[in-house]
Amino acid sequence: MAAFPAPELRLGPEPQLGPGPESERNLPPGPTRPPPVAWAVRPKGVHTKHLTELERFRVRTLYYDACMTKRRIQEVTGYSESQIRTAVRAKTFQIGKRTGRPRKGYRPTTAKDKELPSPSGQEWEEEDQDPGASAELIQQARNFFAHEESLVSVDDSVMDDQVTGKQPHSVIDPRIIEEQPLVRTGFNDLPEKIRLRIWQNVLSTLPGQTSVSRSWALEVKSVSPWIELGLMPPGVTFTNPPWGMYVNDRHVPAMALSHVNGEARQAVLERLTPIMVSSTLNNNPAANMPKMVWVDRVADHVHFFGQPTFTGMYDRAGRAAFPELYV
Repeated sequence: MAAFPAPELRLGPEPQLGPGPESERNLPPGPTRPPPVAWAVRPKGVHTKHLTELERFRVRTLYYDACMTKRRIQEVTGYSESQIRTAVRAKTFQIGKRTGRPRKGYRPTTAKDKELPSPSGQEWEEEDQDPGASAELIQQARNFFAHEESLVSVDDSVMDDQVTGKQPHSVIDPRIIEEQPLVRTGFNDLPEKIRLRIWQNVLSTLPGQTSVSRSWALEVKSVSPWIELGLMPPGVTFTNPPWGMYVNDRHVPAMALSHVNGEARQAVLERLTPIMVSSTLNNNPAANMPKMVWVDRVADHVHFFGQPTFTGMYDRAGRAAFPELYV
């Protein structure tokens, strides 16, 4: 077989590649990539505020209870898409604690940095320790625990069973473990604020809840019952939700809470007032009206006619229509 000559090895710097041929150097420049588009910078002073707890509660109520879409909630409330998304994804409507940015030079304290306190409660250096004082403290501790053990002696197996939760093998000294009374927590044991929010939730008057709003034409009188729901005056027309919605969402809950206790009645009177229905409507079987209706002084639209209005007319009319509520 013929032997091929070995390639010649040359040691030295790599040759520098020069420009291409003359024809390539004289070509006109081709199209270049456009520069990256810079993101729009938010103007100074323009920012989106965080929603309050009341606003977050409103968004969650519309999303979970009213089954409204996020786009519909954005149209109704005017909140941004990110605000609605954050309120819906949160576990509760409450705003958690924001840690914020740590201050400059702040170094968190670790367990290694903490020094154990001395027996006397004061800081002292190791080189300042007195061997005689340490021996005296140890002897005092031994005497104290020896005195405690002499007072009550309990089998170690019994104490181990108490820790593990097993049935003890021997009788436990009653001086060590006392029988704890059974504590029952009832509704009246709850804090007052929580009970008040429960009453308001039943009446759909919590902040953020959507209550049924109606329009009423009430006749003001100079004698009892002072205010009365009668026939609508000519020329006045109202558009109200279905009557069944009012009965289920307001009339029935208000009547139920009026017979619970004084605290529940006070929650009813914070916004609602019972108004007597005129005999004209009561005597009409087609009207199918109750003896009184509940007017929401905050959410309802009221048109008064008859005598001029006066101060305290709601209170007088409520006492005339439902005197047991004001006891």
